[in-house]
Amino acid sequence: IVSSFGTVGSGSNQFNSPWQIAIDNDNVYVADFGNHRVKVHKKLNFAHVASFGQLGRGATNFHLPTGVTADGDSLYVGDDGNQRIVKLKKSTGAYVAHEKLSMNTFGSLMLTNDDEFLYAIYNTIHSTDVNSEDVILEKRRKSDLSLINSVVIRPEGSVSISSYIVMGDPSV
Repeated sequence: IVSSFGTVGSGSNQFNSPWQIAIDNDNVYVADFGNHRVKVHKKLNFAHVASFGQLGRGATNFHLPTGVTADGDSLYVGDDGNQRIVKLKKSTGAYVAHEKLSMNTFGSLMLTNDDEFLYAIYNTIHSTDVNSEDVILEKRRKSDLSLINSVVIRPEGSVSISSYIVMGDPSV
């Protein structure tokens, strides 16, 4: 190990099950799953800049966030426990928009983005077989989080993880 940072806990330089990270030119954003928040640290020296969120269902509250990604002005949070994607103003953490998801599992919502779109991937228990989980891949507009396209990947059989049936348009 070259260096390490932080300990387990809820303080400004502590984490409780960090999940996904995102990086922009200046900062590192951490989905701090167990503390129900997103933390912002300077990329240069990892100094704490801000924390957004706390446990709850309100516009800027989170329940077990697992995903985070950032672009120019916005921060997108995969608010797994509240089954939604939340868009915040990156500089202040102010609420911009949210979109509910059709998910029914914990710990699987991950996000990424490109210049135009936001992409989400998560698991959900299959509607007719409670012993099977579907993987949902979504392409969304960054402006209002509206859904553009969705692909359902369904495991086929119970042995092979790499055998899937793709339903929908795979050109997400």
